[in-house]
Amino acid sequence: MIEYTKEMYDYYYKRQWKHTDLVKSIGLKLINIPEFIDRYSNISGLSEFDRILTVHDLDKLQHVNVNDFKTNKKFIHGFIHLCEQYRRKRLNLDEYVLDDDIKELCHYGTVLHVLCNTHHPEYWDPTINKTSDDRFNIINVENRDEPSIRKILAYKMPEISLCEMVCDWCAVSIERNDSLIKWAINNINRRWMFNNYQVKFIYDIVKMCEEIKNEL
Repeated sequence: MIEYTKEMYDYYYKRQWKHTDLVKSIGLKLINIPEFIDRYSNISGLSEFDRILTVHDLDKLQHVNVNDFKTNKKFIHGFIHLCEQYRRKRLNLDEYVLDDDIKELCHYGTVLHVLCNTHHPEYWDPTINKTSDDRFNIINVENRDEPSIRKILAYKMPEISLCEMVCDWCAVSIERNDSLIKWAINNINRRWMFNNYQVKFIYDIVKMCEEIKNEL
């Protein structure tokens, strides 16, 4: 198994906090947009949105102590390598190739993360047994950004979680300099299955987040 460096570890830690802060910034701007207030100020859970955004993705940091490099290595090994792979791709550097052991850690960690966080559609799929080995087919092993062989049924996903989901998408699109709307089109009802109301709601939030993104 490839070992990661202290520099990779530090970058992961800083990037993760930066991502959480960006998601929160986008989310707080979103709920103060007049169009959002007019249409969706009565959605359930909105009063808790600030708290929800504050803890976004913090499960990826719960075992990370930037001053305790060696002790924490076993908990975050896969995510640190994955972060380095994305970093090099974004900067057009030489590809960072993951060996099979690292791929397995990345896949395992990703599955556990999406099943424990309400802003991921996988959390809401009632057909996924969260304690069965079958749960590992919900994420594409070779490319976690592409659909898996299994369609994810997110019909029970509430509006407040959909808002956090799109804020997450928006933050990642900023980091990767990618299109938010293209990501939505490529994944809605292809990777994650939503009902008609959810689809309209998601695209409304995407449109508002695009406006926020252009202002940042």
